[in-house]
Amino acid sequence: MRGDWQGLLDFAKVEFVPLVDGDADGDPGWCIYPWGFDAPEVEVLVLGQNTKAPDAAAIWRQGFLVHFGLEETPARLNDTGDALLVNTIAYAARCGADRPLVRLAYQFRMQKRDAMPRENAFKFLSRVDSLETWFPKALAAELTPLSLKRREVRFREWEPFLVSGADGRLEVDEDLRRWGIANRDPQCLDRCEHALRKGGGEAAQAQRVLARYVPEGPGGADADAWAKWIEAHRPYVFFSDVGGYRWYVDPLAKARGVPTGELRGARRVAKPGR
Repeated sequence: MRGDWQGLLDFAKVEFVPLVDGDADGDPGWCIYPWGFDAPEVEVLVLGQNTKAPDAAAIWRQGFLVHFGLEETPARLNDTGDALLVNTIAYAARCGADRPLVRLAYQFRMQKRDAMPRENAFKFLSRVDSLETWFPKALAAELTPLSLKRREVRFREWEPFLVSGADGRLEVDEDLRRWGIANRDPQCLDRCEHALRKGGGEAAQAQRVLARYVPEGPGGADADAWAKWIEAHRPYVFFSDVGGYRWYVDPLAKARGVPTGELRGARRVAKPGR
């Protein structure tokens, strides 16, 4: 087993399906870590091996678009490779009603962690030299003198309120920490509606939260307008870290009247005759 898979699987050998006959030309192809595949229109179809972890995706779909990450040209593919390519295209074509909803971050931008999933920062807590690439100086300074175990505890305390700041670093949303509610908890929307009805400082806080996390909503509208919007969209919204730490409306789910949490993978394929 490859060294980069050691400790991640509990067996010694992995069977691979060759997609070319003989030796492949050049590199095996492009896999991508499934970091931030937190949107309903993203579906991993085939995993692949390219000095990546065993969950790296070689072929995946976002809406009606496909990433086919094999290096070889179609002319070099064997019958299995040809069938895989054709079937992938045919499957994506059946998802024509689906659309890309979020823009996935490029995970190798080392100087700016632009809207990276908060779980990724947790994996790097053991590296003191990388803390300031993930957190503002004040938070990094708070973590640095702690043991790894205590860093992890502190991170979990921050985690529900973390948001990507202007420079891509993860900062704590103090508005939500005061409320004690996570930005990706659907109850956050109800909490904002309640605060709007209270008026004063609570309403101002709610408007900040809604502007930051629900840009598709009715903006600076009153509590009644927000209540109506929340009721109409509640089953069809999802939160995405990589999409900018915000709530999105899933238009396909809304059009079909199916909660977005249930409309995943092959369920997003167009119905016969559509």
